[in-house]
Amino acid sequence: MKDVEIKEVSGDELDSLLEMVFYAFFSTPGDIERLLKNKHYFKEDLCYAIYEDDKPVSGLMLKPIMQNVRGTIKKMCGVAEVVTNPEARRKGYAKKLMDLSFKKMKEKEQVFSTLYPFKEEFYERLGYVSFPQLRTAVFSPQSLVPIIKEELEGIVERINIKEGIDVYLDYIKKFQLKTHGMGIKHDTEQARMKDEATYWLAIAKKNNGEVIGIMTYKITGFWKEIKIRHFYFDNSQGKYLLLQWLAHHADQVKEIHLPVLPGDFPEIWFNDTFWGSKG
Repeated sequence: MKDVEIKEVSGDELDSLLEMVFYAFFSTPGDIERLLKNKHYFKEDLCYAIYEDDKPVSGLMLKPIMQNVRGTIKKMCGVAEVVTNPEARRKGYAKKLMDLSFKKMKEKEQVFSTLYPFKEEFYERLGYVSFPQLRTAVFSPQSLVPIIKEELEGIVERINIKEGIDVYLDYIKKFQLKTHGMGIKHDTEQARMKDEATYWLAIAKKNNGEVIGIMTYKITGFWKEIKIRHFYFDNSQGKYLLLQWLAHHADQVKEIHLPVLPGDFPEIWFNDTFWGSKG
């Protein structure tokens, strides 16, 4: 009979948990160091592991998130990296960890939680319900070219997210106040975007300098894609300034991948946007 216990892990103890995460969710064997070097971003997370005879075999992370729920900012828990090594599966360890998670959420007054399930049926038995995935619009920037002719008041400024992280964080925190369902991770994890510096930040501004929209994106290569991660705007002026910015890439990239918030319908933003092979 093996001795089984659950421990909270942090610091260098996270290595064993991240090794399990790497095996479960990455292409392996591979360079695990790229994951281990990020462990300092998890210092505000609660991390737990199940040990069999002092050997870690299962674990998860609980991430504090602030979420807008119908106009009120509430504490939420993001359940992440629920893993069990193959030799320890089918022993109920994931259920044990989730039971512990609910106790910790109650202690921290996190009245909501969210996760991406490895198996929907398992989490449904725990009380979770499925929500639609975020939609992504895929279209050619050529269809946006007519917007270039529009004389829009305002400007768009492009900087690397490393230099613009404060502008980005300030905007999304204000945007969250009016956006039902929007969750924001803690600043320690947000700093990861700054440190990795793999996104451009496009900032839509009025002529007086007021920020009215932001977009983070990366370009995968010449005549490839613009992959947009965030596309937020206060009003039509901010939206069309950002779309006009994208239109200027018509001779550089083939496709634009744009995440669509609930309630937004990009197919009616501009008449021809979705005509063509991706329409």
